[in-house]
Amino acid sequence: MKDFIVSDVDVPLFVEVNSNSYDARRVEGVVGLKGGLCPYFRTSQINGKGCNHCRLPSYSVGRVVSEGSLVAQIDYAFEKFGDSFEALGIKTISMYNGGSAFNQKEIPRGALFYLFSEAVRHRDIGVFPNLKKVSVESREVFVEPNLLRKSVEVLDGLTLEVALGYESSDERVRNGDYDNSLGRIGLNKKIDVLDFERAVGCISDALAEVKFYVMMGAVPWLSRREMVDDVLNTVDYLHGLSKSCGMPTFIHLNPMYVAKGSALYGPWKEAYSNGKNLPNGFDVVTALEKIDSCVVRLGSDKVGFYLGLDSEGLGCKEFGEFCDEDFKKAFVNFNKTQDLESLVRFRDEKVGGLK
Repeated sequence: MKDFIVSDVDVPLFVEVNSNSYDARRVEGVVGLKGGLCPYFRTSQINGKGCNHCRLPSYSVGRVVSEGSLVAQIDYAFEKFGDSFEALGIKTISMYNGGSAFNQKEIPRGALFYLFSEAVRHRDIGVFPNLKKVSVESREVFVEPNLLRKSVEVLDGLTLEVALGYESSDERVRNGDYDNSLGRIGLNKKIDVLDFERAVGCISDALAEVKFYVMMGAVPWLSRREMVDDVLNTVDYLHGLSKSCGMPTFIHLNPMYVAKGSALYGPWKEAYSNGKNLPNGFDVVTALEKIDSCVVRLGSDKVGFYLGLDSEGLGCKEFGEFCDEDFKKAFVNFNKTQDLESLVRFRDEKVGGLK
């Protein structure tokens, strides 16, 4: 569980170092910056605009954050990274801000480039001698060629990774809002496929990389089979898109959790009271098996999967736990090794123990 610091605008929301990645050698320094409020944050559950599932921007300060405060947050993070006993092994610096790093109103350009230049400086002075990559996240609409070129230039040989949230290839799931006639709700992401593909192409042209966010079981009206098939279809599309751009495929698969205060809380609460459950560990393994057999071999050089196991302190306990501690350890091991065979064997032993 992260230790969130919400009040002080000169201190980041959280700083941590972990190695739970799809590359066992990829020790990652992670910082959550408090930037300006994401313009896609849905502040009203009724007739509001924005994403129906996300409450991450609720951790923001709710106003414009000065470049000086963001620089102070970045300095704080790098000091903490440097103090870590794993500092020499850090290969990736990942920055999250509950929105889009490429939106100037959330993260001013000066602060963004300061993050990049500090990563380079810490590599060059030997604090992070193995640093290879800096990762930020953004909506596709803020991805522009000139900004990417400048970012890659400032990073001076470090790889830029841009994390894009696509969530689902099903238009109803990804972009749908309330549909009273069908009693159905979607994520309301309002992501245009052509604009998304434009952004991925821009990232490829800049010699950067993409990490895709995919959500499993986001809406209560999907059956368990439909939920698994949705993940399969989404990964198939994203892998094909990456291949067409000559890039490796990195997928961050998040099983749905319900955040209190989100527009999806009410529909999920009603569905849960009628016996509908969120995706669980068994569902995730089933999806990975299908991806491995139908789309691409997991663990190959061009594919990396990461299973999101953290609700960032926002998940409602009333909907139950995604998996128990033993299952979580198995998923952490998969994140490190990409060893699907071991994960399936654990799942099968777990099923046998439940009989």
